[in-house]
Amino acid sequence: DTRLGREVAIKVLPETFARDPERLARFQQEARVLAALNHTNIAAIHGLEEAGGVRFLVLEMVPGPTLAERLKAGPMAIAEAMEIGRQVATALEAAHDRGIIHRDLKPANIKVTPGGMVKVLDFGLAKVFAPIEASPGKIGSPGAMLPGGPGESPTATFGATREGTILGTAAYMSPEQARGKPLDKRTDIWSFGCVLYEMLTGRQPFGGETVSDTIARILEREADITALPARVPGRIRDLLRRCLQKDATRRLRDIGDARLEIEEALAAPAGPRSEAGQGTEAASALGWRRIPAWVLGAAGLGLVVAGFVAGRMLVGSSGRASNPLELTDVARLTHDPGISEWPTWSPDGSMIAFASNRDGDFDIYVRRIEGGQEVNITDDPGEDYQPAFSPDGRSIAFISTRSSRTGLIKVGATSGAEFRSTGGDLWLAPTLGGQAHRLARDANFPAWRPDGRKIACSSGTENHRAVLEVDVDSGSSRPLLPAEASSWETIRINYSPGGRWITFGSDTGKLLLLPAGGGAPVEIAEAHGHAWDPTGRAIYLLSRDLEGGSRLQSVDFDEDAGRVRGVPRTLGLMTGLLRDLTISRDGRRIAVSEMEGAMHLTLLPLSSDGGAPAGPEEVVTAGQVIDRYPNFSPDGRRLTFTSDRLGSMEIWILDLTTRLYERLSLPGKDFGSNIALWSKDGRQILLARFQENGSQSLWLVAPDGSQAEEIVPPAPRQYPVGFSPDGRSILYVSPHEGILQVFSLDISTREKRQLTNTPGDKFEAQWSPDGRYLAFIAEGDGALQVWRLPAAGGTEE
Repeated sequence: DTRLGREVAIKVLPETFARDPERLARFQQEARVLAALNHTNIAAIHGLEEAGGVRFLVLEMVPGPTLAERLKAGPMAIAEAMEIGRQVATALEAAHDRGIIHRDLKPANIKVTPGGMVKVLDFGLAKVFAPIEASPGKIGSPGAMLPGGPGESPTATFGATREGTILGTAAYMSPEQARGKPLDKRTDIWSFGCVLYEMLTGRQPFGGETVSDTIARILEREADITALPARVPGRIRDLLRRCLQKDATRRLRDIGDARLEIEEALAAPAGPRSEAGQGTEAASALGWRRIPAWVLGAAGLGLVVAGFVAGRMLVGSSGRASNPLELTDVARLTHDPGISEWPTWSPDGSMIAFASNRDGDFDIYVRRIEGGQEVNITDDPGEDYQPAFSPDGRSIAFISTRSSRTGLIKVGATSGAEFRSTGGDLWLAPTLGGQAHRLARDANFPAWRPDGRKIACSSGTENHRAVLEVDVDSGSSRPLLPAEASSWETIRINYSPGGRWITFGSDTGKLLLLPAGGGAPVEIAEAHGHAWDPTGRAIYLLSRDLEGGSRLQSVDFDEDAGRVRGVPRTLGLMTGLLRDLTISRDGRRIAVSEMEGAMHLTLLPLSSDGGAPAGPEEVVTAGQVIDRYPNFSPDGRRLTFTSDRLGSMEIWILDLTTRLYERLSLPGKDFGSNIALWSKDGRQILLARFQENGSQSLWLVAPDGSQAEEIVPPAPRQYPVGFSPDGRSILYVSPHEGILQVFSLDISTREKRQLTNTPGDKFEAQWSPDGRYLAFIAEGDGALQVWRLPAAGGTEE
């Protein structure tokens, strides 16, 4: 899409079908149906277009394989299958609530993105069974249904044979659909049961060699529930029985009930089990059990180190690893007040080191896993953090501010995804304490090369961090990724076990791969924390779930080719915010940090001149939530703020009179919103909306959620900074040729002006009250500086 600068998918109505009134009507109905649906788990439509006599739908580009492609490798891990099933059920629930049944649900119409998001596709056979309000007007009517049998979607996937299309559809048909009887939402519930069954067993419940064989089995045979793996929970077995009842009157009546059953099964604690040679252990077939909550206080924030997660390879009948890690147990390691973070394993797995500010400033502590006193090995007034055990276990590299030119700078500590620390130098200390010495200036995120002779670290200016490799003996360094070639915050650096590759994260949630000898990085996954499997054949990932919480995943890696293979598999889902992932050398235990606590809004009355408090501070929001970026309405009666109280960060409006707040409802699909700013007349709100790839678009919307309009298309690291004093323009920061620059946009004409074009990223731009000047912060000479610019144009100073 050249107009909006994004990739889209198009779905073409073939010329032969375009002359068929029924096919054309169905094609147009698919567009209307998709326009009526707005849900995270349903692929969105952008428009219905025609060019050169060819009609086509413009659809959301959904990355990743279809579920059918993933099932070619056999059955899925139980936790992964259930999580995908949960999201599919959520999508169907949204469609059914809008009076729409899909009628062609099957693995080929389900995609799983690299981040684990499920998208239901292809509503070409959808039936509208109740009125649907669309804007403008209505689509459909009670019982509205266009003719056409299975496999007759006018936009069938290119290259699929008619027989293959019909067979793929027939295997998931409900009995009433196979008989040609009237359908309701229970037909989707049958198809959902077939899909969930196939994910768990690796085979279709009623598959046959021909269409006739398949339909005969649907009408005559019962699904073989005994074929399910023994570890599938009983409530899921019962759910499948209810979904696959041939008599629709005895079938599960609402797909929302299926979603609830799966969610409760995923959340259920594990019971004891016994295995030969293993004894009795507390185990979970579904993933992590919830770590007990530890609340630090209404406005407190903390990180807690969590472990251990034992693992063993699960090998299927084919001899391939069907799931690289089974999570069996979770235990808490630290219980002290304050923040504990950045765990690192000793090579023999007997000790773990971490940073903690329990005594006021951050120090490095070492403790034995089996118990014993924790030893502070860096008892110094400076801040010591980000420890990393050497490969021989004799030394710990860490970052310290004890003699650096800057102090510790923690950025994004309350937002989870973009968390990072900067400031300080690279130091080395003996594992059990002793004289420490500085190895290099201006460094962060140390990582040892497997031979123990060099340490990689991050260095340089914000958003353009270099990756350096420092010689342990001499302290000399060389750039593997020069600052001028970097447009990232290079965080959480790791060498591959064989030493051929370096991986590092970015503040936008991307994982990048860099040759250890230097070169150009390439993006390989989405993650907010990662660790290499000791074999080098897999990478473990931590990612923020789009609906809140954290997801532990694994993705295979081809070390010879330098690329990931397949898509990440989900090993566990947890409601907490996890980061700082590290894995023991035997590959059987991991440790992570978990963020706990909350951030609330408080209200402080001021004197008439604003120069002093006029009363006590009052807490106005509560709960285990992160609330931030408050902004007063012009009349002072309302506040907009950003909150994660429903999972992802969204805009909320607080009425300061009633102390009630509600979410700002926005049209279309996004992955959260941020930084809401009021216009001068209080009639509009300027905000940023997150896209799936991490970029942000800018929108204007009325306070009641109406009249919403995208005014600046998506771009990475883009954010709004406010309205002009006359209310006619907005100010925002956006990248230009890799550098953040200040832009203005005329609200009425939509004319965009680039106001700055000098080196160095720009931040925090503001208009002066009289509108004559702009002030902003810019990087220059290795520091952040305040600059001023005439609003009408001129020389920056």
